[in-house]
Amino acid sequence: MKFKNLILDLDNTLYSYDSAHKEALSFLLNQFSREFHIDIEDVKKTFRIARKKTHIELPNRAASHNRLLYVQKLFELYNISSLPYALKYYNFYWDTFLNQMTLFEGVDQALNNHREEGGRICYGVFAVVIFLSLLGIVNQRVYVNRNIVPFIPSMVLIAGLMIDKIVKHLQEQNILKNQKRIYGLYAILILVIFIPLIANSKNYKNKLLPNVNSNIEKALYDIKDIKKRAVKTVDVNYKLKEEDFRNVSQVKSIPETYRANFTEVMESYAEEFKFSDIVLISEVKNNKQLTNYLLPKIFDTNVQFSNHFIFYNKDYNNPQLKDSRKKLRTIFLGSTKIREDLILEEVMISNMALGAKIFFRFKAHDIDNLIGCRFYFHGYPFENEIQRLPEKRIKHGFEGWDFTVSTGNILKKNGEVYLVTNFKPSLKTYKKFNMAIFRGCTKSEIITLENVQL
Repeated sequence: MKFKNLILDLDNTLYSYDSAHKEALSFLLNQFSREFHIDIEDVKKTFRIARKKTHIELPNRAASHNRLLYVQKLFELYNISSLPYALKYYNFYWDTFLNQMTLFEGVDQALNNHREEGGRICYGVFAVVIFLSLLGIVNQRVYVNRNIVPFIPSMVLIAGLMIDKIVKHLQEQNILKNQKRIYGLYAILILVIFIPLIANSKNYKNKLLPNVNSNIEKALYDIKDIKKRAVKTVDVNYKLKEEDFRNVSQVKSIPETYRANFTEVMESYAEEFKFSDIVLISEVKNNKQLTNYLLPKIFDTNVQFSNHFIFYNKDYNNPQLKDSRKKLRTIFLGSTKIREDLILEEVMISNMALGAKIFFRFKAHDIDNLIGCRFYFHGYPFENEIQRLPEKRIKHGFEGWDFTVSTGNILKKNGEVYLVTNFKPSLKTYKKFNMAIFRGCTKSEIITLENVQL
């Protein structure tokens, strides 16, 4: 009868476990007896106790058979620190055990006979699995689109080593004698890796030898509603065409961070990027703090070329206005004319981890005449809570979060204008909020919101 596969128990099936274990344990205990000058019979008795205690402490667990635990317990029972000795004695056991392992007569021949019959199929399946795995990895467009070149050496090395092992084994078993077949296996490996690249890339040369600037340009102009988006760049040499975007500005690279200043630096850069639709950044200096931690929290999509990243949100929507209505709480709803061309219809609040966000919904014909306007935004506490204000604000009796209207914090949508800003309130309740345009353009009437709950 022929079998495709064999499932075997090693101990006392292919070799004598009992004799190997006896020799290994005897060597370990004798070494212990000699090193610590303890009678061998006492050592044997104490080892049996150590083994039993380990089984009691770890019932029905595989770890209860761990020789290292037996050895540690043995040292503990003799009040000897196990730290300098346990691993050495553990190795005494297994080195001796492995040296004593000898196959029973006839086992080697039986296994060789089975291997010769099934080796061709077994290693053939193994090779197919390798090829299919590589094909599956390479064929994912995300790797091709993000530049697969860094992955190729490791894939070729790993797959090459596996194929080489298979080839050598088949040669040893006289299964693969034809040298042309060997070259064929390596040729298949190369094709499996590179054919998907050729098939998925319109410009194979640029994909294999990528030009960062051309890849950045392609990725940028593939973004939906590109002309409506504001872009901020950090340490990039690529020159953007400003007329192709709503706004383009530069941000300084992040300074060195450490535990004491990390939160403060992250908050300041979160404020810097809060009105950006796209961030183009090079991961140089300490910018990895932005690419690894901050920007992925602000944007839902990123593309990488070499050490350059593009962060953006797939659906165009000013990132400060993308909060769902479920997260927003209306604190004013009505119709208040604060300027001839500006009617306030709604004010909404959204609490965040690092403060809060306030949204103003106006009825207005245009937003151009609002750009550059400076709003004062003051929060007045109840009398009994003035002392809870930041120390510098107690004497003034209110908190101030003034802000300027820019293309980054205002959006016109469906005949309505949305204005938004982040602020950091110290209190949960305020007697009133006062807001108004006070400079930079035509002034407005004061907006007062009473009894504000955050």
